[in-house]
Amino acid sequence: MIILDTCVIRSLNLDGSEAHLLRAIRDVKGERLGVPWMVMEERAAQLAIKYRETYGKDR
Repeated sequence: MIILDTCVIRSLNLDGSEAHLLRAIRDVKGERLGVPWMVMEERAAQLAIKYRETYGKDR
């Protein structure tokens, strides 16, 4: 099983080659991919901060 960490998820472009590679690994069914719950929570918090900084400056 391949477990992805926050640093991998943060730099992952969903249309990029890294994401395509991870999808190919997943589709082969030889390996499983996993993301711990805490990593997803941390990523959601990072995206919320980025959103607030981008769109909440004038409000």
